[in-house]
Amino acid sequence: LVEKSIQEDLETGAHYEIRIRLQHACGEYRYVLSRAFCSRDEQGNPHLLTGAFTDITQWVQTEQTLQESEARFRAMADSSPVIIYVSDLQGTAYVNQYCLEFFGAEPGKLLGSQWEHFIHPEDLEGFYQHCWEAGQRLAIFKTEVRARNYRNEYRWLLVTGAPRLLPSGEFTGYVGVALDITELKNAQEELKTYAYQLEQSNRELEQFATIASHDLQE
Repeated sequence: LVEKSIQEDLETGAHYEIRIRLQHACGEYRYVLSRAFCSRDEQGNPHLLTGAFTDITQWVQTEQTLQESEARFRAMADSSPVIIYVSDLQGTAYVNQYCLEFFGAEPGKLLGSQWEHFIHPEDLEGFYQHCWEAGQRLAIFKTEVRARNYRNEYRWLLVTGAPRLLPSGEFTGYVGVALDITELKNAQEELKTYAYQLEQSNRELEQFATIASHDLQE
């Protein structure tokens, strides 16, 4: 592979950059980034190959660790029975399998800002306001929105997001979950209706008691 890259460099006059593994003096193989540039004489013939090797083992190992961590996160997220999402500064960057099933959307149809089409128009501005205010404080946000599911029905979702920060403290987006709380919202409304009816009944009983008391006094 290295010889092929060098040969192509000699033929085109361009530089090459390739990652290879070389055996260290201690016996272990180390990842090395090989860079070189071919200079030519006045006739255009290859004259001198100048290059350098950089040990990038630690960088490669860190990259592999991050890839493994991301793979574990995706495996966990895709097996969860709740909506899980990750966003960056451009919009949604990842959603789990349950999210796709909930909205009946194909992979990629909820990324960026495409998910906006599933949110009730009356709730979208408030949702963005919560995100923006939390982002300014680098705080967790929590808000409720109505979202249209695969049955074309609006369901209440409790959306929570935690800020993603670089080691420098720079804000890069959110990671969060969304829970379907439709049944809870319906139960709360039923409870409010029951409480109102109970209050009305108490008032009617009080009025009846007052009238009855007055009649007995006569």
